[in-house]
Amino acid sequence: MATTRVKEQNIVGSSYQLSGAKKVDDELTLNMYEEPLSVNAKGYVTSFLKSIAGTQSVYETNFDLKIGCRGLYSTTRSYSSDGYNGLGNLYFVFGNNLYYADRGLTENISDNSSHVTLIPDKLLDNTNPVSFAESGGINPELLIAQGTTYLAVIPEKDQYKSIKSISNPINPYHTDTDNPDGIQVKCDQIVNMGNRIICNDIGTNQIFISRSGAFQGGKYKNVIYKLDSNKKIIYDTDGYTPTYNNGLDDTGVDADSYAWMNDYSEYQYETALQTTGDAIIAMKAINDSRLWVFGSRSFDVWELNDNDDGYSISRTGMGTNIGCAAKNSVAFVNNNLAWLGAGADGHSGIYASNNGQFPEKISTPALDLKISTFSNIADARGFGYVQGGHIFYVLSFLSDKATFVYDFTTNSWHNRSTHNDLQDIDESWWPMYATEFNSKVYFGTMLAQYLVILKEDKYDEYDGRRIKRLRRGPIIISDFSPISLVEFKLVCGTGDTKILQPLTKGHQSEGYRPQVLLRYSHDGSTYSSYIYSNTGLAGNYDTECRWYRLGTGRYFVIEVSMTDPAPFYIISSKLRYTVTNQF
Repeated sequence: MATTRVKEQNIVGSSYQLSGAKKVDDELTLNMYEEPLSVNAKGYVTSFLKSIAGTQSVYETNFDLKIGCRGLYSTTRSYSSDGYNGLGNLYFVFGNNLYYADRGLTENISDNSSHVTLIPDKLLDNTNPVSFAESGGINPELLIAQGTTYLAVIPEKDQYKSIKSISNPINPYHTDTDNPDGIQVKCDQIVNMGNRIICNDIGTNQIFISRSGAFQGGKYKNVIYKLDSNKKIIYDTDGYTPTYNNGLDDTGVDADSYAWMNDYSEYQYETALQTTGDAIIAMKAINDSRLWVFGSRSFDVWELNDNDDGYSISRTGMGTNIGCAAKNSVAFVNNNLAWLGAGADGHSGIYASNNGQFPEKISTPALDLKISTFSNIADARGFGYVQGGHIFYVLSFLSDKATFVYDFTTNSWHNRSTHNDLQDIDESWWPMYATEFNSKVYFGTMLAQYLVILKEDKYDEYDGRRIKRLRRGPIIISDFSPISLVEFKLVCGTGDTKILQPLTKGHQSEGYRPQVLLRYSHDGSTYSSYIYSNTGLAGNYDTECRWYRLGTGRYFVIEVSMTDPAPFYIISSKLRYTVTNQF
């Protein structure tokens, strides 16, 4: 005898997709994330799914679409004499072009041409991300590492329209036949810690450290020491005050080159990752006091010493079995350091350290398995940002066109994507390199030429493309007996659309009566055609999203989605089904 039952099925949840075991679990939350509720009344939900914010362009660069953004950085103060209110600027790199925006930047792209400047000098022309650091001190300069033997520098005030170059130090452990005394460092990682600039040497495990207060401009511009015939500093008669030459030394060396040296004209460096012999692939300075250094099989943690000059950092901790699989995956957000793991214990996992503690794995087994199937994980790029009380770590795999986002606030994962209209597929989420500036979070774009922001009341991309919000729920079963799904009800926001006109230029307005698409599967692999419901016209808050007669099977997977530019959030779901031939 058939029995009809009603069940409240909480469709709200995070992504958890078991590759090769879709009949067990294939939950997907795309472009939505869990929002916890402050009051958890008995019998009510504890969280709901909220759509991610749409993107809005605030500036269009003049660079080619294919490469996109290579980095953003917000400075603590303006480097120009005519800086807006004397405050900091936003710097961003597209291709080999460097731009800066002052604090007059607005949300309206048409107002921003006078607030963004293209610096005419060019950076190295490639697709690799760049690394920024400020020198600190009285007249700080902005330094940019891009994998060369010199640092690109935005000079002090009145010189902001040009880029100068500063030579990197010499690595005495890295030699060849033509350079028996050492080869000049090539760095792609640079940080400021304790008023010092610290850089790597690509392919080695050496860390090079500048003098305290190096690379400052203005009145306290670096001067160089007078050297004797043995290239040792000449001191005054008191024996400890060095004598100086302004400008260049006798060999024509720029003054800034000596900023890497101590008082004995020796380069300052340390050797990291000694236990494993790893080459340094990534570095991140945490709260100006702790330096994390990553290799492919291990990591080191270094801290500042109290002395003002000489060697200034010492190793305080290390993890010999957890490394980093992608140098650009390392990100720091709200006291959380996260990266894509590698090494004996870290392979394919995603790790995070909170407040400098020993890292813990934050990825799920399902996500680890998914990452292990990717063709190229070395090109993964990660960044973090804070919005609406949520702390997000965003990790995009460029070659495999996938983006996963961890929410430190709810300890849950969801997926994000940008839709490729030409091929009708979802690709990696295009916003990249989130940077807080002027009380907003700005992003570059992965494969386009725009600087964008997120807008909570916007439901499409900066160029009008739709954003697919989707939730594929957990499996619906009843003791593995055949069931007939009579009715499915989605409890979601209704009557909230902002589109009030039914027609625009003679065509149906998208979002006027927002459509919710549903499809279902009886086997976890093949799905039905889409069936439509809607969330009602503006103000029709009593509208209900229901679907009827969804067939018979031993279990069901239901997927709902919306692409209309309208608010969409999911609270819960209910279903009515009939059990037949109960086993």
